[in-house]
Amino acid sequence: MNALFAAVDGREKGAFPISVATSLAVESACGVYPDRPVTPAPLTNVKEVWFNVRTLLRNLLGSINPDFRDQIFPPHLLPALVEEMGIIESAVLKGSNGNCRAVFYNADYTSIARKFPKASVKIARTARQLQQHLLDEKTIRLLLEESGPADIRSFNFEITGNHPESFIVTHLPIDLLSKYSFKRLELLESHTGAIKAWPQWNSKLTNGRELLNIPFNQFSLQVFGDNGNHFSPQSLQLRREVTALAEEDRWTSVSTEARIRESLSKVKDATARTLLLSML
Repeated sequence: MNALFAAVDGREKGAFPISVATSLAVESACGVYPDRPVTPAPLTNVKEVWFNVRTLLRNLLGSINPDFRDQIFPPHLLPALVEEMGIIESAVLKGSNGNCRAVFYNADYTSIARKFPKASVKIARTARQLQQHLLDEKTIRLLLEESGPADIRSFNFEITGNHPESFIVTHLPIDLLSKYSFKRLELLESHTGAIKAWPQWNSKLTNGRELLNIPFNQFSLQVFGDNGNHFSPQSLQLRREVTALAEEDRWTSVSTEARIRESLSKVKDATARTLLLSML
């Protein structure tokens, strides 16, 4: 058991003593990302930084020596996760001179299939996927019930409310659909430390680098998928139909849903047209 706690404690860390992928995001926000210093710190442009606790957990697991990962259980992870959250809170406050704070949130994604009945929603199937899902859920449950900070906000997958200018750290693109609950929301990426506004979020779609003229929204998320997280892509034929329309009608990464709806009305096949329109 001690060896497993040691493996968690000895995980790869960044300039801040937290898992390296999370550290790089915080370093970027504080303007001290390696070889890319920024003055003033980007934190000065926002009031809050929202951290998905599932993303913190994913980054923590990813930083542990692979030889030990299959032996790790929630009790090994919880102390490190709680410690990281405390370090993040202090780093954000210090990096913003007290003008910005960290917000931690947990989203329940179990109702996605009901919310998006026409989407191809992914579920855990293989033994490894089921094992990972169980580890995640049990660790988050422990965090919420036993040892977590008092202020972890919980949502039914959609972040509701009215929030100020914020960064969000999440590996789950569905969280970005909540952008209208914020005065301004920008994605702060783990690993890369990149800060992306809405027009750049199409990079979160499956093969997003090839979809530069596709806006990120609930339609594109369901059609193209989200890189293996919650949504699988629709059929190749349907995706080609959409990309052809986007090219023909000159969509951009900021095209409105009204513009998309107008284009989709030209789809000749009635079944395909109805399916695509139902995803808007």
